[in-house]
Amino acid sequence: EITIVFDCRNAGLKNMDMEFIQFIIGVFKDYYPQMLNYILVFEMPWVLNAAWKVIKAWLPAAAVKKIKFLTKNNMSEYIDDANRLECWGGSDPWEYVFEPEIVQSHSETSMVNGTSDGHDDPARMGGEDSMRKKSVTFAEVRSSPSVDSFASSYSTQSSGPEILKLNPSQEVVFSATASGELLARVHLTNIADKKVGFKIKTTSPEKYRVRPSSGILKPGQDVSVELHVSGQGAPVTLLRDKFLVTVIYIEDAETNNTRLQELLKTTKPEAQYRIRCQMASDQSGLSGAARSLTAAAAPADDPSKQLTMLLKKINQLSDKTAELENQLTNSFRIQIIFLVLTVVLLVLVWIYLPSQQCVPSDADLGIQHTPPGSDEL
Repeated sequence: EITIVFDCRNAGLKNMDMEFIQFIIGVFKDYYPQMLNYILVFEMPWVLNAAWKVIKAWLPAAAVKKIKFLTKNNMSEYIDDANRLECWGGSDPWEYVFEPEIVQSHSETSMVNGTSDGHDDPARMGGEDSMRKKSVTFAEVRSSPSVDSFASSYSTQSSGPEILKLNPSQEVVFSATASGELLARVHLTNIADKKVGFKIKTTSPEKYRVRPSSGILKPGQDVSVELHVSGQGAPVTLLRDKFLVTVIYIEDAETNNTRLQELLKTTKPEAQYRIRCQMASDQSGLSGAARSLTAAAAPADDPSKQLTMLLKKINQLSDKTAELENQLTNSFRIQIIFLVLTVVLLVLVWIYLPSQQCVPSDADLGIQHTPPGSDEL
């Protein structure tokens, strides 16, 4: 298992790379869902609380429980002294040193490969041709059928022949039932000339109940699949979720549901269909809980645009914070100057006033001065 440590000492909003954190979360969620041990946040300043609230919204519920906010006093509960850095209160003297990337120019790369700038190496050209043949091409992007779609849809079938017909074909629309539960339906029709088996998966299995989630369809047969949103909290990231429909051919006429599950695990899919999630535009009949869920889960813009706007707001807040820090620093310096001047003034007054009081004047002593040349009486 892997433990991630975020060292937030002396960190500010300018140090928060939200796109990188989102990439890390996506890697663990999609490729290593069982590898995460803990997310340790070391000495996080209060100014980053808002950013971490955004990050928690990206994490599944199980991962949120693994986030631990630590200081030097309690970090030993998760990392022993031998593996903890000295700056974290441990005994490991390792320190991070930035090593800049060495970027070679095209001419230097050509000389290293034994070729000149004016001539191309045939072997290298052949390698480039083979790499070009292996390049990935994406399906043609189609416009979304929903006016309120938060992002452009894409081709539903990623590979293989046309086997199933999906209705809707690109995104399922969730609407509220009479009980306030969010529900969507997708209709699957077998348009192939063979018996097929299907299975429906989702990026957030803890949120949804799919009925049926798998089954067998004869040629021309269809089935209506219901997608229920689980009542365990408001799915604020509903619009970012997707469903994947995997299809395989069934050769054995006696295949049952148990055998189908085994085939789905061992057989390469003949075709796959991806479906986005969307909220119904008319929410007048929703209950209070569902209405609040919709308001929180239905952003008007693309998530990437929202992230850009959020980063822009964070940068603006960071600039204002830096400006406020400069003003506070200048104010502190001015106060120090006034304090020093006040002390100097008090010292001068303390030195000058006693000297004036210790030297009495002639009038105080009763001495009268006679002008020169005057007669004395």
